[in-house]
This record gives sequence, structure tokens and C-alpha cells, in this order.
Amino acid sequence: MLIARLIADTEHLSAKIDSAVAALADQGMAAQVSRFGANGVQFAIEAEKCEVLRSVMDASFQPCDLLISDGIPAVPQLFVSDMDSTMISAECIDELADYA
Repeated sequence: MLIARLIADTEHLSAKIDSAVAALADQGMAAQVSRFGANGVQFAIEAEKCEVLRSVMDASFQPCDLLISDGIPAVPQLFVSDMDSTMISAECIDELADYA
């Protein structure tokens, strides 16, 4: 099973989903579609033709953020990040080093 999850522009999203489902059907790939949030869509396809799925998603939803997986993607239970100047506006590693 292939899973395609994407976040796409909400303008004409329902029509784009219908177009993608029709294009996949033309390739012999039946899709189960789920929506999440305002602009999230998931396609579940019983097939192994990843390149066909990617080309249909690209043609139907550009621009979009797309993840294709051979199973349901797991949500990570741990998030690690370098926060300095990424998530906070200050550099603080050197201050923590001085403190330690």
C-alpha cells in the first residue's frame, strides 16, 4: 500500500482531489481519500507504482508539500532541535557553557 500525504493550497482543493482520483483511476489505481485540517489530504492506494502516484500528485497539486510512504507514516515521539537563532531569537549555548 502506498500513502501520499500532502498539504496543498486550499483554492479549488476539492476539484484538485477529484482530478487526482480520476487520474489515478485512469492508471488502474483506486484511491481512498481522507482530509485533515483545512488543507491536508491523504491518499491510500493499493499499488506499488510510486512514480505514477508522484506524477499524479505533482500534476494535480503543485505547489504542495508531499510525503509518499509505503505504509502509514508514524508520528515521531521525540523532537530534537538546535534552538539558537532557530526557535528562539538569542544565541545562548555560550551562556550555558559559561554557567556549566
